[in-house]
Amino acid sequence: MPEGLPESISDIKIKGANFEKINNYQLLLSNISRKQYIELTYNVKQKNLGMPSKIEDIYFPILQEKYFKFIGLPILIYPETIKKKNPHNLINFYFKWNLPDNWGFANSFGKQVYSQKVLSTLEEIQKSIFIGGSEYRFYEIKQNSHGKVITAIQGKWQFTDEYFTNSVIDIINFQRKYMKQTQKEPYYLVELGLIQPKEVDLCKGYGGLNLTNAFSFFLEGNSCLLDEYSLRTLIHEYFHKWIPGKTFKTSEVKINNFNFIYSPFNWFREGFTNFFTSHIAFKMQYNKQPLEEKESIKKYLENFNRVIKSYYTSPYICYSQQQIKDEFWSNSSVQDLPYIQGELIAANWNAKIKKNTLNKNSLYDYIQSMISSKNTYTELNVINLAKNYPFHIDSVEEDIQKIHNGCEQPPIDEMSSPIQIAPDVLGPCFEKKYKKYNILDKNRKQTQKEILVPEFQMISDWDNQRTTCLNWLNLT
Repeated sequence: MPEGLPESISDIKIKGANFEKINNYQLLLSNISRKQYIELTYNVKQKNLGMPSKIEDIYFPILQEKYFKFIGLPILIYPETIKKKNPHNLINFYFKWNLPDNWGFANSFGKQVYSQKVLSTLEEIQKSIFIGGSEYRFYEIKQNSHGKVITAIQGKWQFTDEYFTNSVIDIINFQRKYMKQTQKEPYYLVELGLIQPKEVDLCKGYGGLNLTNAFSFFLEGNSCLLDEYSLRTLIHEYFHKWIPGKTFKTSEVKINNFNFIYSPFNWFREGFTNFFTSHIAFKMQYNKQPLEEKESIKKYLENFNRVIKSYYTSPYICYSQQQIKDEFWSNSSVQDLPYIQGELIAANWNAKIKKNTLNKNSLYDYIQSMISSKNTYTELNVINLAKNYPFHIDSVEEDIQKIHNGCEQPPIDEMSSPIQIAPDVLGPCFEKKYKKYNILDKNRKQTQKEILVPEFQMISDWDNQRTTCLNWLNLT
């Protein structure tokens, strides 16, 4: 995410003090009177003309004739003392909006509310979303045990607004029940935005952005479908409610004069979220079609094998966390690596917890313990909780150290890789095999080098072991 004063801010004027611009990110104020307020005004402009055409564009203000969208971080100027003292302190923020009568409007704190007083932290305001315009279609769904869920949909798609909204509601309700959420969530906003690539007939992909009381979901191209893969992104983004990113230490990476936030703990935040995304998608599919049990399990297995293959055939498998940080925002393949690393470590830890507790606990209980302890998700807390009763993961520090350091030489097999997949990673009803694949080069093309990649299959005696198998997968 961009940090500081990017090119999207211009024409700064201040009353009540003198100022000089130190650099693109800082203003120095002088001759400040303690008896009066400082009034600061400035304009916000879009970095690139036209509709967003690539994923990076969503991090910057989008200001079009018929709609606008931006998050707080790249458009807010604030005193540095707030951030230095404590960015988690509660502050009163006031918002006033003057918009055309035919425009819908919503942000992280309400829908169609044009004068707002919000008690929040600087960090939450920076991660807030603000959207509006005649191109958005807004839907409001009231929940009995919670508050409102708002969907804001832009663009024309191969699916209906109703299908998207119902899918969002199903995912939110399932996760709230799955995570035993008792605290009321009075308001939640989900935005579906369009990124229009130059190749207008193609669907180039999809992604999401976890925000304050909201998430943004975007598809690259009108031809994109809301299929099982894109729906996983919806599951992933909402699950960040339980594995957040704001508590991790972050550092900054400067790219093209912009500072981007990066956390060396992304493997945990994103990878563990991916692990639960896979499990939730599996359980939702299984619950909808219990008569197609094996088909649901095969899909779950196919996805897990795909993750394993992506890891062992990656040309970046040896990258340390420092190398990932250096290329994270400029290389999509490197950006994928922490997600994959974390998901595989999560799967290994889940199997170890189940084994150590005789299947009484799993990684689900580990995350619930972290939540109930109210400790922040620091690396030390993650390690200590994993090592102690009842989880007793003795390899936790070694596992983390390996992916932090990377490896010097490209692995020739699984055992020489930073991560090895436990034979019982999916329990007693799947067996570990190996299959040869070509390693990819940095252009994602196959090389002549081959590597044996772990691949899991259902055991032939599944029908006789069915109860044990479903119990291990938490489906009973």
